[in-house]
Amino acid sequence: GRRGNTSAASSPFTFTLDTSASAPTLALAGDTGTNTTDGITSNGQVNVSGLESGASWEYSTDGGTSWNAGSGTSATLAGDGAKSVLVRQTDTAGNTSAASSALTFTLDTTASAPTLALAADTGSDATDKLTKNGQVNVSGLESGASWEYSLDGGTVWTAGSGTNFTLSGDGAKSVLVRQTDAAGNTSAAST
Repeated sequence: GRRGNTSAASSPFTFTLDTSASAPTLALAGDTGTNTTDGITSNGQVNVSGLESGASWEYSTDGGTSWNAGSGTSATLAGDGAKSVLVRQTDTAGNTSAASSALTFTLDTTASAPTLALAADTGSDATDKLTKNGQVNVSGLESGASWEYSLDGGTVWTAGSGTNFTLSGDGAKSVLVRQTDAAGNTSAAST
């Protein structure tokens, strides 16, 4: 019979099989304000981690209906209000991950100046700002905000509490007030 010839083995054929991509993870770059875990922040930067080398990624702020291309390892959202963000990646093998868990937070980038009013303008003219009652009411405070007042044009500030404070000592008074909201934004001083 015929004798069979056996060829030499081929060069090794190596490859990587990649059939899935993991969902990335989202986190706030910084939860500003006095409570750093309340999800109320003035910083709209969302950091993305868990990205595969060479992967592209995108994020959604409408529950996954539309997607925006991401770059680097973060995206910055704008516009005050409640936010919910999803992220997904497409790896170099073409696998698109499931969407991440939603990151929810409140973006708050401004604080309005509070308003001051006399508790009572006593005397015969109720609008002349001549009063024997030194209580000054503060309104326009955001929920969770702290506030302070100044009697010297904004050089020295005194912490306030509640929604009013009382001045003593006869004479002309000029008072400013400002608030710092839960996201850490400090307002301009009131008029």
